[in-house]
Amino acid sequence: MSVRVRQFSQAGLAALLVAISVVAVAADSFPGGQPQQRILETQQKVDNLFEKGDYERAYFIYRSELAPLGDKYAQYMVGYMNLTGKGVGRDIVAGSAWYRLAAERGEANFTRVRDELWQHLNEKQRFQSDEEYMNLRNQYSDAMILAELIEADLVYLEKAAEAGNSDSSAANSTALELANQQTNIEQARASLDTRIDYLETALEAGQLMTDDEVSRIRTLQKRAQKLLN
Repeated sequence: MSVRVRQFSQAGLAALLVAISVVAVAADSFPGGQPQQRILETQQKVDNLFEKGDYERAYFIYRSELAPLGDKYAQYMVGYMNLTGKGVGRDIVAGSAWYRLAAERGEANFTRVRDELWQHLNEKQRFQSDEEYMNLRNQYSDAMILAELIEADLVYLEKAAEAGNSDSSAANSTALELANQQTNIEQARASLDTRIDYLETALEAGQLMTDDEVSRIRTLQKRAQKLLN
């Protein structure tokens, strides 16, 4: 696992009186759906925008382009910008929810700021944070992101298997087309295996997941086993 340092000497929420310096783990360990080089280019672009003070554009990219890919640093930055009002209105509840999402893999820097902020929420804000956090998990947790990608892998492989059982499909395809189809099938199988293994490892490591997330993972595992065996 490679580590890329994206470091800012930022003042956090005023009440916390702490400076936050975050080391982000590069997304190449997370088997998402975007090429790693494209993600790295987007990360560099948005980090530069933030450093230049172009907060609205930076917030949009962190929130709309990187956070949905499972980029935990981007999710942290969305939370930070909600707390400080950079590029978006100040919202301590939204900030807390995004911090909690960013910390789901247990990375020490993210869990620290998550826990520090939680101590400054009142009972109502904690309840609101719980609701917002679950809304975010339903869209952007590792389990939900990978479940959607696994579902797409399975649908593709199931259709390929059906087509492979049709004599007319092979008869109407050129040798090059058949070779390309086989390459795509092998890539889909590899992606499927990698994503399922990632989620299984996360479960074994005790990464927090909801009952719905675990149930969906188990259902997808059964479909994959039936298809690949």
